[in-house]
Amino acid sequence: MKKFARFLPMAALLLVASAAVLPRLAAAEDIKPVITVSFAGYEEVRANIEAIGKLGGNPELAQGLERLLAMQTQGKGLAGLDKSAPWGAVVQFGDGGTPSGFGFVPVTDLKQFMETLKNSPAGGEITENDGVYEVAAPNGETMYIAQRGKVAAIVKDKSALELVPAEPEKLLGDLPKKYLVAVQVTVKNVPEALREQGLGLLAMGLQMSLQRTEEETDEQFALREKMSKRTIEQMTMFVKETEQLLLGLNIDRKTNKVALDFEIVAREGTPLAGELAKAQPGKTDLAGFDLPGAALVANSVGAMTDKDIADAKDTFKTLHDALAREVAKQELTEAQMKLVKELLADALAIAGKNLETKKSDAGLALLLDPSGVTLVAGAAVADGKPIENLVKKLFDAAKEEEPALADAVKFNAETYKDVRFHNFSMPTPDEALKPFVGDTLDVVLGVSDKQAFVAAGRDAAKVLKQVIDKARAEAGKDVPPFQMSLSALQVAKFVAAVAPDEEVKMQAQMLASMLEQAGGKDHVVIVGQSIANGVRMHLELEEGFLKLLGSASQMLGGLGGMPGGQN
Repeated sequence: MKKFARFLPMAALLLVASAAVLPRLAAAEDIKPVITVSFAGYEEVRANIEAIGKLGGNPELAQGLERLLAMQTQGKGLAGLDKSAPWGAVVQFGDGGTPSGFGFVPVTDLKQFMETLKNSPAGGEITENDGVYEVAAPNGETMYIAQRGKVAAIVKDKSALELVPAEPEKLLGDLPKKYLVAVQVTVKNVPEALREQGLGLLAMGLQMSLQRTEEETDEQFALREKMSKRTIEQMTMFVKETEQLLLGLNIDRKTNKVALDFEIVAREGTPLAGELAKAQPGKTDLAGFDLPGAALVANSVGAMTDKDIADAKDTFKTLHDALAREVAKQELTEAQMKLVKELLADALAIAGKNLETKKSDAGLALLLDPSGVTLVAGAAVADGKPIENLVKKLFDAAKEEEPALADAVKFNAETYKDVRFHNFSMPTPDEALKPFVGDTLDVVLGVSDKQAFVAAGRDAAKVLKQVIDKARAEAGKDVPPFQMSLSALQVAKFVAAVAPDEEVKMQAQMLASMLEQAGGKDHVVIVGQSIANGVRMHLELEEGFLKLLGSASQMLGGLGGMPGGQN
């Protein structure tokens, strides 16, 4: 830890200067950042470390950091640095596509701050001339640092200091208030010529990858060619119509959650904006997958445009035709050939009818327990009966080849709240699965007029009934366009019970023991959110993960675990 702290001051400067790859900057008033890096500042980091330490039973964690900084700067700490203000870095591109940029750190006294840096073992050689500091870093890089308003500007080309804005911190906007660390890419500020060049290279790469292989049939190559063409179209739309991308990390000290946001914002009025606008909250009739004790739960709702439907139908038709040609090459009897063609046609018709509803509503749940594993999933459908007919036709044909299947299949085994259950039992295909599902793998297909479910594993029918009960009770529930929740505790307990490797088992047991102290706050949650002209994927780590981090720092002899900052 002492080695890490020794390099903190120089590492921080190198980080914000890494954007300065530069010949010269554009005029200050014309700066159009392509990449903006924001860091909320030292006080925010310290407050978060303090909160993590308290959660993990290590309240001295933040004080340990300051002791180490003092040791590595001969008692000066971070003198001269404005600990309350944000840091940043900016990269832009000139008309010729040449990148340029600068970094900055907030200072109360630049001279004092440079003295602090000089006293660090990693400070390198520092000289000053007319208010400009030249820093020869240990890695051989040279940086120039000078006062600009309330910050110290950092560049690699001394002449570029004249072009740094008087208040470069304003380029960060509200990023420091929203996130501890954030990277924003303003795609619209990338020169058009550079974007076209990138798209050209992408198209060239995809075209080169389309070289036909000796084993590939005409149909397979045609399908791959069509998919590559669609990929190029989508990438072209993305590059030309995206306004901004954002990746931001924050720790909410009120809820004790770690949050990571990824945002895509399209230019207003573009087709991409219309595509992203489809990710809207909606109502679900399949909210029943959120079962108590489930290790994984996911739900999604969505809407489709006429173009989406046409594109999807075209893809399905292409796949259908390719499969049909492959089937025609097989050595099948006339009856078998007729059956396969019927099955393919039925599957295509079912897919088409489902697309024509112009909406989707689906979910799944995974239950992990050493005594039994169960997976259950379901989706809204246009009509359940064709699905049942397709499955029955398939199994009727299979029974002619394998009469033993007659005893393995029970159609219309029961009806539960308008859902018709069709049960399938088969010998568990893998010995390793038997401890979790038994000697027989049970699969239940549940179909109603507008929904279809499948459940597999231990107590498949029982779990499916629980899902149906909860779904009926919460029909019409408002949900985001996508959400997923993973219980780290359930996964850790399962691994601890079944892992064949003793070391892995021991680590999982320790992890489970720690997570149990979180009182159920041990989930990784991902939620899709609609924003103006775009979408946000919001990932959260609940309180248990911060407790883990605080505890780990203590067990590993971290900052707070070293009396007087010693190791």
